[in-house]
Amino acid sequence: METVFLAKIPIFDREEKIFGFDIKLDYEASGKVDFNSLLRKIYTVLSDSEIIKSLQGKLGFINLPTDIIVFTDFTSLIPKDNFVIKITDQQTASKVLMDKIKELSKNGYKFCLYLSDDKSLNQVLSLKEILSYVEIDSQKLSNIDSIKVLKQNNLTVILDNIDSYEDFDRFKKAEGDLFKGDFFTKPQKIEANLDNFSKLETLKLIRLVHEKDDLNVIADYIKGSPNLSLNLLKYINSSFFYLANPITSVNRAVIYLGKKNLLNWLILLSMISAATVDTKKELIKRALFRGKFMELISKKINNDEVIADTAFLVGILSLGESIFNVPLETILRELNLSENLAKEIREKSGFFGKILRLAEEVETQKNKNIKKLSEEMLLDPSEVADITIEALKWSEGMISILH
Repeated sequence: METVFLAKIPIFDREEKIFGFDIKLDYEASGKVDFNSLLRKIYTVLSDSEIIKSLQGKLGFINLPTDIIVFTDFTSLIPKDNFVIKITDQQTASKVLMDKIKELSKNGYKFCLYLSDDKSLNQVLSLKEILSYVEIDSQKLSNIDSIKVLKQNNLTVILDNIDSYEDFDRFKKAEGDLFKGDFFTKPQKIEANLDNFSKLETLKLIRLVHEKDDLNVIADYIKGSPNLSLNLLKYINSSFFYLANPITSVNRAVIYLGKKNLLNWLILLSMISAATVDTKKELIKRALFRGKFMELISKKINNDEVIADTAFLVGILSLGESIFNVPLETILRELNLSENLAKEIREKSGFFGKILRLAEEVETQKNKNIKKLSEEMLLDPSEVADITIEALKWSEGMISILH
């Protein structure tokens, strides 16, 4: 049985705007690999209309196994205007593959070469006629001037493993074009926006929801804000609730949601209000993905709604510091939530901590621990792969509704 794991990693330009997405496909096989089955699974993932839509008109960078490129016509099914095909420096050793890539390049396909380091720079330059992009591991760059050499040869340089804003600024100065890594998930100036955070309109409502049991009082507060009212009705009438008839009353919407779902909506709305650049928007998408992924995994393990709701909240709040630029403990205190959640999130301990670790592995596929963590939780890797795609679709749809 072939299991295809999917991760969609944002690629940013120098202005922190989205340039494209690295569509990382990986798979685990049990027993002998059924090549045709694997091919169908990869095609199903890549041709999914919701996944294509989630590219937002930007480029998708995908890495395909050598055998698929050489021995099949699979590439002809990939829209050349939407995707860039990635190859690694190890793959360039195959003459058959390179001949095929030269042929595809003449037919308008674009290619990106991933370099683990800059020791084979001359080899890259010998292939510049068939390459549009070169991606290089910034942590293994022995000479930062290699970036300029690549640019002088009309190659767009993507710097991988940019894991802090210090790295981002340093490689911008070195004339890097595009950037990929976890830098955007890190808070830049902790506590910088504490005053603004405390003044959020949604935060006042969160406190009210905690304090009041009368949902009509909460509805009256929401009706006092046209913006909150419209957002609430848009949310409740979205496809996620499958309502037979639309709800047009704020009171009815509040009663339908109940306090728990109302709080989740308000926390998400608070996060959206903090998103001013693409890096923040992608961070919120990751928080949405993480929350939904953790909720679905939790349900798969024990099918307890209350525990699953907490898993969703842990996933969302695990990126709260970076979204709001204030300490996690402050966020939990202001939201009137238990500070025990901070321990679960920071130490990645206990039930929620383990699911959070799995979510992080799935998000980037940097480490090969997905299978190990899945087995520890008695989950089949294929279940985790399917939940990953479901959570990705949900987060993409939710971000458009919240906006």
